[in-house]
Amino acid sequence: MAAVIPFLDLSYGTDMTQEYRARRVDFDEGYAQRARRKNGQPQQWRLVWERIKDPTAETLRQFFEELGGSGLIEWKPYGQPELLFWTASRWTGRPSGFLVQDCSIVLSQEYDLV
Repeated sequence: MAAVIPFLDLSYGTDMTQEYRARRVDFDEGYAQRARRKNGQPQQWRLVWERIKDPTAETLRQFFEELGGSGLIEWKPYGQPELLFWTASRWTGRPSGFLVQDCSIVLSQEYDLV
């Protein structure tokens, strides 16, 4: 069963990147052939929370740490019609004032069968 991210409003710094993956085979004389991979355009989202209280930031950090980069998360990105599956990596937290932090996590899209 997939985990659900604790509800907190995301900040405007949240963004998405996509890396297009293709298989490439190089032949003699510079000839190459490329083909798209199945599920070859996974998304990565960097979720950002700005100026959240220290205890809330710690709760978020522990939530993602418990998943250990391999536990599935069910999340619906902005503008997407359905829930998708993700794994978390690259947690960042830094103080941004008295007892508040700016935090972010990178989610990578997964295609596991659940």
